[in-house]
Amino acid sequence: MVTSETAQFFATGMISWSMKFTYKDGKVKRTASQFTPTYEKNVKNWTAQRNLNLYQQLGSKTLAYTIKNGDVVQINKIIFKDFKVYFQVINKSGKIGYLTCPKTFQSKNYFKESQWQSSYIKGGVCYGM
Repeated sequence: MVTSETAQFFATGMISWSMKFTYKDGKVKRTASQFTPTYEKNVKNWTAQRNLNLYQQLGSKTLAYTIKNGDVVQINKIIFKDFKVYFQVINKSGKIGYLTCPKTFQSKNYFKESQWQSSYIKGGVCYGM
């Protein structure tokens, strides 16, 4: 079974992806923990509105690189691990880093393309109503 999901993460605002599930012995289980975002009209670029540190691995404190205000990047994967959300980000040079999604709303958007709608907040994710 495949579902299309949309959530408003505090790093990106609304973003969509598809998730696959299996059903076995009366239980539904997600088949993976990372997903590729789906974009309308294949627009994948995100423009930073502030400096953002990206890390070499999920949950790492080892800096991979910093996105500067105005840099354009692509979000390649949405990753769910240990009740946290991460984004795999690729810069124009092809360098990969991981951005940890904040658990609270940020007064300044991370990206120019962030879009928000009326919503409610649960577990660090802002869901549309």
